[in-house]
Amino acid sequence: MGSWGHRALVVVLGLGALLPFLGQTRDVAPHEMRHAEIAREMLARGDFLVPHLLGAEYDDKPAALHVAIAAVYRVGGGPSLALARLPSVLAAVAGALALYGIGLVLADRRAALFAAFACLGVFEYGRMAHVARPDMLFTAVILGACLAAAHALGAAGTRRSALFALAGAFTGLALVTKGPVGGIPVVFMLLAPLGRRDLRRPRLGDAAVFGAGAVAAVGAWAVPAYLRDGGGYLHRVLVQPDLSGESSVPRPVWWYLGELAAGFLPLTLLLPAVVADVRRRGYTAPVAVFVVLLVVLSLVPKKRPHYLLPLYPFLALAVAEAVTRSPRRWLVRATALLVAASLVATPVYYALPPPSFVPRVAPELVVARRVLASVPPGQPLVCLGEVAETVGFEARRDDVVEIGDARDLLRAVRGPDAWVLVPAERRAEIVQGVAGRLALAEVFSDVLPGHGRQRGWTLYRAAAGGS
Repeated sequence: MGSWGHRALVVVLGLGALLPFLGQTRDVAPHEMRHAEIAREMLARGDFLVPHLLGAEYDDKPAALHVAIAAVYRVGGGPSLALARLPSVLAAVAGALALYGIGLVLADRRAALFAAFACLGVFEYGRMAHVARPDMLFTAVILGACLAAAHALGAAGTRRSALFALAGAFTGLALVTKGPVGGIPVVFMLLAPLGRRDLRRPRLGDAAVFGAGAVAAVGAWAVPAYLRDGGGYLHRVLVQPDLSGESSVPRPVWWYLGELAAGFLPLTLLLPAVVADVRRRGYTAPVAVFVVLLVVLSLVPKKRPHYLLPLYPFLALAVAEAVTRSPRRWLVRATALLVAASLVATPVYYALPPPSFVPRVAPELVVARRVLASVPPGQPLVCLGEVAETVGFEARRDDVVEIGDARDLLRAVRGPDAWVLVPAERRAEIVQGVAGRLALAEVFSDVLPGHGRQRGWTLYRAAAGGS
């Protein structure tokens, strides 16, 4: 089978492993409903430049993922959780295809195909492929940049320049999708020629072309966003806590090692083979890229598990090289069985009914549906906390408001027939904060699952005035 046949096989197996049960509501990741709702509002507004959440500008992330989800909504006939996750599935498969191409340049066809399949079966890679968040799209464009860069390093003349420009454009898209970690392709370009005479490291002219491609990609979004309001939105994106690090929680340098061991399963079992291969042949480019990136991430104070996602494909290629070149033939067969089992694990997991102690529907959806069953359509709903995002998406309505305290509630309730949802632990605070200015009539007070635990919720009918 030729390389195009291998690519088709990667697509078929990737979609077969990731598409089943895409609309499941048993496991909903944090902030997943947020991105689904932003895309819904984007499609409703027709504004594909600046994302909005519950009517307010959303400056935590640029709009790359939301544009993709909104486009899928339009083609698919309307918002749904399955369609919100579809861009992540397609990005995961595209990333595996890019990894196959990188493997053809840095290793051989057998290792490249092994790596693509193995990457799709990695626990965290497969999990994030089922989540409507920017991480998988971010990883796919990084791998696209690295693929273009890998071919550029072995090319000459006009083709070399064009490929470096393409690598830069993908890198710019990564920066627009997620942020500064999108610079990973630069590390790849410097380390890919390790031990290779057929790959030439980028020179000053190559770097200039690469930079021009990145600037063009970023500018395609940043310039219209700047012209929209004189740079106000761009400034808020650049200084928000997720980029500035204000919300980071200090963690030790070695913290990623535990996350790596869990997230890279089942291939974690094969890391000793990579170590043995390094001792036998020295560092290869995939190993070097992974090690350098892991060190850099470990030294950065802000650490989150999903930051490791773009590193897993390079480590999967390192495992594939080590296994396919190992003198132990049983290791190849055992690894093939391990990868095959990992590819069917996710569909099987969702096909089987959950244990009795595991809810069949995610807690935030249970809360939203219980509330929406009590609130008549067309009447405004005010929610304390992030549950508003889920309520807004479930209701497909634009009059849901998120508040943080009693003062926000007083500003949000502008007329009669408003409804207010409050978690039980903050009920007294809210009732006391609006006393004498807003009448709250209790509709129901119940213990419902929420945020991973049993949690009390109270729904009120609000009216101006009060005793």
